[in-house]
Amino acid sequence: MSRLLLAYRRRGRPLVVAGGGGGEPDPGLLGVASASTSLTDYPASEPTTVGDYYVSTSGSDGNSGTSLGAAFATIGKALAVATAGKTILVRAGTYTLSTRLAINTAWASTVRLWGYGDERPIIDGGSLGSGSSGRIIYLQSSSRRLHVKGFELRNAKDSSIEVEGQDHILEDLVIHDGLGTGIHQFGGGNNLYQDIVCFALGDGSTQDTNVPDAMALTHSSSSVWTSGNKLIRCLAFNSPDDGFDHYRARGTEVVDCVVVASGRYYNGNAGGDGNGFKEGGNPSGGAGGSGGNNTFQGCLALYCKAAGFDDNNSVVGNSVLFCTGAYNQHGFQNGVDACTDNISYGNTSTQRYTPSGSRNSWNLGDENPLFEADFSLNAASSPYRGASALEQPTGASVTAIGLFLKWRDHSRIYIPGRGTGPGGTGLPGDS
Repeated sequence: MSRLLLAYRRRGRPLVVAGGGGGEPDPGLLGVASASTSLTDYPASEPTTVGDYYVSTSGSDGNSGTSLGAAFATIGKALAVATAGKTILVRAGTYTLSTRLAINTAWASTVRLWGYGDERPIIDGGSLGSGSSGRIIYLQSSSRRLHVKGFELRNAKDSSIEVEGQDHILEDLVIHDGLGTGIHQFGGGNNLYQDIVCFALGDGSTQDTNVPDAMALTHSSSSVWTSGNKLIRCLAFNSPDDGFDHYRARGTEVVDCVVVASGRYYNGNAGGDGNGFKEGGNPSGGAGGSGGNNTFQGCLALYCKAAGFDDNNSVVGNSVLFCTGAYNQHGFQNGVDACTDNISYGNTSTQRYTPSGSRNSWNLGDENPLFEADFSLNAASSPYRGASALEQPTGASVTAIGLFLKWRDHSRIYIPGRGTGPGGTGLPGDS
């Protein structure tokens, strides 16, 4: 990530933020924030209306599925006939599943399961069974190379998406009102998660450590981890347990992601642990099984019940760069991590716990960064924006802050001290 700073004004240059489940906002940052290259490094896929198979609520599984006029009725039928390299386009509407979409095919080249054009179909799991039968999408251990883009997933009875395979792409998904974790990766690896938003998960009341995370990357073995995954511009609101949990994950890149109010349900009730970014863990397995060696860059953690950034006692270090942790219980708990250019402020218990590194707010006296209302830094008055600005922390990226602004007023998102948002955003799941 560049050391440049970007300054935006409300009536100045617009900030274009792709993906994330809706239109492109123009937040016009009040102050300055770290630059980001994620929108060019990981651009949103261009929508298309040209496919090999089509699915429509007015279709029939007795059709050929090869044209809009002869569309299939179910997504499961289209996945069953698709071969390597094919594109499935799903028209707008609600597709209520009676059985989960289970995929165990290792396609030699990527199969695309996309919303048609700019349409965002809804896949509803409300009629599924309980337990693992209640997953909406299940990418089994032998599965390879499915690209899912442009859907709203709701009402899962278990994890909305369970990933055990490899080389998948999940992009521009909105996941909400499921009883389980939004995306649960259990083994596998080398998957890309991009522009995904999770909110309103869980039952709204249970308090223990088995309530849902927004996204969890883990493995069944104490000596094995999932590796090589990327989380780009993903958002976790009101994850009852943790936002992004990397308990048994290594070599993960987490870029321009946002967590708000982990450990709190969408109704404000307390849930489980409440960490924003859980960076590793499993110390009982020693260095051979511990999650870690993950990179967190440009990320924003706000109002979490526990730590904004927590290494979870991992014995394998992580890199935490250009991040902001504010108004959590703890800012950064990173005993073995390398931390640079981070800002920790307003956290109720500790700003940091023995983190290493340089150019962080705790290296410079924990001064008030003088956040603007959008968590950018006041360009004129922030102590970190003076004549020696290049030697000062910059905190979260302009892209992460823009995504927070895009979603914060959603009616299903709870922020401590404010309550639920006023709504009217036009985003999926809003009233």
